[in-house]
Amino acid sequence: MSACATICSVYASRMMVKNKKGLIVNSDGVTCVSLWPGLVRTQLIMKKLDNEDFAQSPLGKNLPNAESIEYSGKAVVALVADPEKWRVSGRILTTVDLGDKYGFTDVDGRRPLSLRSASFVLRNLVGYDRLAEWLPNWIKVPGWMLAAWYSTL
Repeated sequence: MSACATICSVYASRMMVKNKKGLIVNSDGVTCVSLWPGLVRTQLIMKKLDNEDFAQSPLGKNLPNAESIEYSGKAVVALVADPEKWRVSGRILTTVDLGDKYGFTDVDGRRPLSLRSASFVLRNLVGYDRLAEWLPNWIKVPGWMLAAWYSTL
């Protein structure tokens, strides 16, 4: 992701967290959320797997568990179909968390890797591979920690 796209994502998410009603007043039935996809298998990223150095990097090793480009669309469709969607207005939501909540899977039937998974964080950001093997993927970093982290940038 480019630096500009990262900055835009961070500040859009900060607006969502600080203005609990979202960017649009919710009195008209409008729900506004900040949707974060996880690691996505785009065509550009998949081409980079030809490079051996990239394939051995933490990002390259996790690409088989990444979500397809269609998974974000499934997350939006599931959220739109929820009659109680107004309850999440103004929040940061991840596509994997929505998949867990609404029970949908990726186009190939898998559940993508959650970047909030404690085992993912331990393995890829801290380097504790052995400890990460023992933790189940459903143990996740709390969402409020993400909000706190990005509200301080």
